[in-house]
Order: sequence, then C-alpha cells, then structure tokens
Amino acid sequence: MGLGRFEQNSYIGLVIHLVIALERIRAGEPCREAMNGLPEMEDSRQEARQLISLLEAEFGLEFPDPEVDAVALHLRGSKLNSAGNHPDAHQEEILELARCFIEGFPGEQAALLGTDGQFIQGLVSHLEPTVIRLRNGLPIYNPLLKTLREQYPDLFERTRQAAGAMERRLGMRLSDEEIGFLTMHAGACFERAGQQHGRRVKAAVVCASGIGVSALLCARLEKTFGAQMDLEALSAREAVSRQDVELFLTTFDVQGLPTRTLKVSPLLPAADLRQIQTELAGLQAKPARGGVQAENLEDLLVQVEETARAVRMLQTGIVRIPTGTVYDPAVLIHEAAQSLQGDAEILEQDLWRRELLGAVMAPEEGFALFHARSRGTDRIQAAVLLPAGARYDNGLRGVLVTVLPADHTKSMQQLLARINRQMSQDAGFRLALLAGPADTAREATDRLLAEFLQQATS
Repeated sequence: MGLGRFEQNSYIGLVIHLVIALERIRAGEPCREAMNGLPEMEDSRQEARQLISLLEAEFGLEFPDPEVDAVALHLRGSKLNSAGNHPDAHQEEILELARCFIEGFPGEQAALLGTDGQFIQGLVSHLEPTVIRLRNGLPIYNPLLKTLREQYPDLFERTRQAAGAMERRLGMRLSDEEIGFLTMHAGACFERAGQQHGRRVKAAVVCASGIGVSALLCARLEKTFGAQMDLEALSAREAVSRQDVELFLTTFDVQGLPTRTLKVSPLLPAADLRQIQTELAGLQAKPARGGVQAENLEDLLVQVEETARAVRMLQTGIVRIPTGTVYDPAVLIHEAAQSLQGDAEILEQDLWRRELLGAVMAPEEGFALFHARSRGTDRIQAAVLLPAGARYDNGLRGVLVTVLPADHTKSMQQLLARINRQMSQDAGFRLALLAGPADTAREATDRLLAEFLQQATS
C-alpha cells in the first residue's frame, strides 16, 4: 500500500491508532458515532477500507464506518505531513507556536519543558500536521481522550490553559482531542523528570512462594507504574518482617503485614489500577520511610556467596521437556516432575497442590506457569514444557515450570522470580525459550544469569 512513503512519526502513529482501534473493537466498544464535517477524501477512504479489510480477515472483527473514517483521516493527515507542504518559513511559525505553548505553563514546568529535547522534538513533529488539520477543517479522533480526562484531570486542564496562547496566535480553538494529544506530550516530559508523580514508593507483591503470581504481577505493574514504584516479589513469610516496604499488593488475604495492603486481581482490571494510583498518590505526598541499615562486610560476603550458589544451580540451563499437544495440567505436571531432579512424587504433589489454588496463565504472552515451593528437592529448578506442535490445544505455546526448595535462600527465590518476570516482560527471552533452538535458549538463559549475578553483587 506504499505506507513507507509516510514519515516515521506518521507511520508509528498509524500503527498505534490501529492497535487501539483493534483493542476497542475486541472489547465491544467501537466508535459508532458518525463524524460530521469531514472533507472530501474518498481516496483515503478507499485506502482505509483496503487496510481494514486485511485487519478484519486477520482478527475476525468488523470495523463500523466511523472507524473506517477515523483511519481515513489518519491516512489523509499522514499524506499531507509527508508531501513537502512544510517550507522552511513555516518551520518558524511552528517553533513560535511551540514556544507559546511552553511559556503557557507555570515557571518551573516551563523551564522543564523548554530544556527537554525529546519533548521539543515530539511537540514540533506533532504541531506540523496539527496546523494543517486545523486550517483544512480536518477533524481528529483521540481514542485516549476519556482516559486522559479521568486519570490526569489536573494536567489536562493545565495543558488547555497553556494552549491558549497558541489558539490566539492561530485564531482558532483547539478541540479536546487536540488538547489530549498535547497533554500526552507534556505528561511524558514530566514523567521522565519525575515531576508528575513525585518520589518512588517502595512496594512489594506478595504470594505464597514469591516466585509465581507475584513475579508475573510485578511484570504487569512495572509496565504501568514503573516510574512510580520500586517493586520486588516476596513470599508471605518474608513480607511480615519487611518494615521498609510502604505498600503491599497481594492476590489473597495475608495476615500480619506491617503496613497498608491492597488486594488485587492478577489481571489488574481498571478498578484495581485506579485503586493503586490513588494509594500511590497518597504515599508520594508523604516523606519516605527510613531505609534498612547498610549491610556490613560479612553480610555482603554471605549475599555474594548465596547469589553465586543460586546461579550455579541453573548454570546447566533451563530444561526443555517435549510433550503432547493436549493442555491437561495434571498430565503436564506429572511429566515435568519426572524430568526434574529430586523426589518426583513429592514434586508432583507440591506442583499440583499449588495449581489447585488457581491456574497462573499469561494468555497474551502465550504461556502458563507451574510453580511451587517443594521439599522434594534441595535446589532451584526451571524447565519449559513444549508441545509437539507449535501450540497446545488451548493456544498456549508452552509452560514454564519453576521449583523452589523448601529450605531456600533469598537469592534462590529472587533468581526464580527474575526468570518468571523475564518470561512475561521480555519477548525475546520468551521466544528463545518457547520457539528457539536449544543453543538460542541456552544463550538467553546465560545472559539472564550473568545479569542477575552482576546486579546482585554490584
């Protein structure tokens, strides 16, 4: 379709728009309101229909006409943005508009925006097609407008006020959709500088062992709140003595935790995310707790030795276990236990007992997790169960199995938690384990172990 003719920003913007539209339609919330005042752009509509027909066939979804118009508008704007309609003289106007917008913020924030090269570059790239849209009467659709208004109301209104000077210079008013995009640019700058949310909160996710649900939940939380909190995974037994943690997050009831605890779903629905954000805002308004005392040399040496011992236990790699294509947890756990080191019967019992408490799956990432703390082994172990075909009958590409000995060290727990989190967060690591050849999987595991050892002893 010649999408390569677009500038990079326009191309990435189109991809993001399509991703959001797909998620919106999958959730049963497509845009159905007709867009009024659209210019003549039948050529862009034809291109949009061609592109959407591919998406409909690929994902089995139906795009209503307003969604087609939204994509057509994006294509139309991208063409104008890349058609050489921005002579150098026009750049001066764009830079002046950017200056007006920055100076519309309070002094400290204006200084921050004006010295952030990434923000200025992004703002100028955004303002060029914005001016063209405004002067040609092209509307714009912002799928994140409702979310921005709800989650960042103060920043949204601050941005609207700052945009006033631009509106006066252009002689026209910016729509809420345009204000929303400007809010995202400014918010990203404040986020990078730590201005949006203040200090980082010491938080911990708690589960029975500290290597299973907590590790995957940490990965999901870091995607959303990575700039606001320092996270670690803890077992319930460890958590009760951690006076330095300001906020505990758990998926089950835990008694005896020393401070505020939020119970959340492993899938982190919107209600849980709002609850966490509210709690973080309250904690960030307070001074940080005093940290734990510095370790002495003897404690540090013990930590280094325990870390090295944990790494050596997995130095031979993560075991790859071929299986059938039927996803039957009882059968798969039996096969895993037979391939692990230790008492197979006890390992199977402990893995199955944990599975009965609730399956741990990451369907979007394509894998499930079997994990347990077991008296059937004296070493940490990790394995991947791989179906004979490319996938199990439920669509998953594999199962990660991690086992923590009952008598384990903190380093052992942290290493297994690191593997579980890496499986969820790092697509390259996940692909190497689930679909790559043995050499690639081994290299990926060695890199993880080396990084863990270096970080733990630095």
